Amino acid sequence: MSESLNSTKLVALCSVATIAASVASTTMLFYVAQSRGEKKRAEPEEEEEESQTPAELAADDEADLLQKWLGQGGDDRLAINPKTGMNKYNTPLAPVEGSIRRSSCTSNVPSKFAFDQGKRTVRMLLDASGDQKSIYTNLARKIRMHLCSVWGYRPDSSAINLCPSGTDAEFIPLLLALGRAITNPPQEGAGGVFTVIAAAGEVGSGTVNAAMGRHFGTVAPNVGPVREGDN
Repeated sequence: MSESLNSTKLVALCSVATIAASVASTTMLFYVAQSRGEKKRAEPEEEEEESQTPAELAADDEADLLQKWLGQGGDDRLAINPKTGMNKYNTPLAPVEGSIRRSSCTSNVPSKFAFDQGKRTVRMLLDASGDQKSIYTNLARKIRMHLCSVWGYRPDSSAINLCPSGTDAEFIPLLLALGRAITNPPQEGAGGVFTVIAAAGEVGSGTVNAAMGRHFGTVAPNVGPVREGDN
């Protein structure tokens, strides 16, 4: 997965696409000689617009809705810059042909396969008639079952937590430690939760705040603006 997209390449792709669209939509006007030797500007022929089929219209709606949902419900890292069409990691919400994908657990340019799967999920949710929660739960369960199969774990004796990023994953051990501390209060003189971050140089910039249970960004999921570093 890619944490960043080569922005220069994306700009070049956008430029080429813009030029191609401009050329395709431009009707070449030419002059024809008349019997008196005059040159008259010929009227461009009107081209019939190709109408989309209901299936194509539905697919476009699903793609638009998928991009909208992908950019919602998270923190400031998901917010799309209206000028660039990309988020904080310089990745867009739709596939880009020829894009570079690096290893990242947080953000990357979606592949066409993944995006098509997303559109099918959108359609499934739209057709659910109010049963979206059970569909989400079932999809998350399938992901956990698949990971257990890949790693050779037994689902009945293993627990897999799905997190949006490595920084968010820091909350999991913290919550477990807090739960244990609350259930079994420390003796007098001892106290608190001590967190050790392994390979701190290889993790996200918000890891330290997350490991202490603090906001690591300026926007909290489904909450809104917050102050970075606050509890």
